[in-house]
Amino acid sequence: MSFEFTKSMILIVGLGNPGEKYKNTRHNVGFRVLDEILKDPQIIPVNQAELELKENKKFKAEMAEATLHSEKLLLAKPTTFMNNSGSAVAMIANFYKIEPENIWVISDDLDIPTGLIRTRHGDSSGGHKGLEDIIQKLGGSSFARIRVGIAPTPGTPNQSEAPLNYLDAKEYVLGNFTGREEAVIKSVVKKAVIYIIESAKIGQLIATTIDIK
Repeated sequence: MSFEFTKSMILIVGLGNPGEKYKNTRHNVGFRVLDEILKDPQIIPVNQAELELKENKKFKAEMAEATLHSEKLLLAKPTTFMNNSGSAVAMIANFYKIEPENIWVISDDLDIPTGLIRTRHGDSSGGHKGLEDIIQKLGGSSFARIRVGIAPTPGTPNQSEAPLNYLDAKEYVLGNFTGREEAVIKSVVKKAVIYIIESAKIGQLIATTIDIK
C-alpha cells in the first residue's frame, strides 16, 4: 500500500464469505455492492492500470487503493469468513489510523425488507455476526453501516408471520436470491453504489433510508 497516513481516508468494506460457493448468497450482498463500486469510472485507481482488489495477507483482506475527487479511498473485502470480519477491519483501520466515522461497512440485514437500504453511524450489531465481530475488534460501534435489506417481503413464498429461528435464518442468509428477489437486488445494489459514491465525494455518510420502489 502506498497511501500516506491520513485521518481523512475513507475505508469502505464489503462483508461476505469468500469462495464461489457463497458468491450469490444473500449474506454476500456486501461483496456485491463493493464489486460494483470498483466498476464506477469516477473512482481512479492508485498504482494500477485498472481498479481491482488484490489479496493482502497481512491484513487478511483483498484491497485496492483509489481516489474519488479529493478523497482517498481504501476498498476492502475481508478474506476471513463473515463471523471473523473484525480482524481485517481493525488491522487496516489501526495501521492507516482511520477514524471510526470514516469506516463504512456494507452488510446484509435480515431485519430490513428486500428493497430497502438503511444507513447510520453507531448502533448495535442487530445480531449480525460480522458486524458484531467488527464492534468487538474495533472496541466500539461508532463506524458507519450501509445495511442492505434481505428479509422476505410480504407476498413472497418466504414470508411468514413468525420470525425466522436461528437455523432457519442461517439457511436463509446462506441461500441464493430467488429470481424475483434478484431483480430487486440488482436495483438495490445500483442505488447503494450511487449513494456511497456521492457520500464519498463529500467525505461524509448521512443517515438515511433508501427505498427502490
